[in-house]
Amino acid sequence: MAVDLDSFVDSALKQFSAHGYVPAFFMQMRTRLGTKEAIERLVVSGEMQSGIQRLKRLNLLDLSIEATVLRFPEIFRHDIQEAAKFRLAQVGWKAPAIHKSSRKRTR
Repeated sequence: MAVDLDSFVDSALKQFSAHGYVPAFFMQMRTRLGTKEAIERLVVSGEMQSGIQRLKRLNLLDLSIEATVLRFPEIFRHDIQEAAKFRLAQVGWKAPAIHKSSRKRTR
């Protein structure tokens, strides 16, 4: 069964909380703007967010908003995905390749 973006983020937030981390700023933005818009704004903002540093220390980068963008490539534009890859690379995380469907295209 496929997991939707909101359910995935809800699950990630529970895991963060279990590790003593509550990303209050993201949660406020999410409430105000919605999950997708909050993620996009944070991923493309000019400054490195403290959350990604904290998640690195907790070994939870796979659940970061940046990794979430790459997990849901059908939802986020290419420029958002590139920004997420860049931020993850800045903290030493190697983003997995995004594989597109291998369906044959007809002309």
